[in-house]
Amino acid sequence: MYGINWPQLIAGIVVIIAVAYYIYTLMRTKDEARFDYIFSRSSQLTFITSILGFAIVIIRANSSNISGEDLANWVLIAGAIVCLVNMLSLIYYQHRHKKAAHKQIDK
Repeated sequence: MYGINWPQLIAGIVVIIAVAYYIYTLMRTKDEARFDYIFSRSSQLTFITSILGFAIVIIRANSSNISGEDLANWVLIAGAIVCLVNMLSLIYYQHRHKKAAHKQIDK
């Protein structure tokens, strides 16, 4: 009766952490020159991942009879993956931009 739906719980935690990191990064870099670089590259990966996740969920839903709970789990997991990709790409492009900036300073 009060069973925990682990996929939904884990997806929710991932989404909360990823959104918090996104807001943190947004507030920290909004006035810097690297803002456009970091967020444009990250947004490209996030958009591609969201389209791919949406396509996978639609294919899964149409390929067999799926219950409403399973469909909700698939949508939440796809959303959590999109948020995770966004967070990881923000981290990656921040570090990449810092390395490029240090290389130019050293020259």
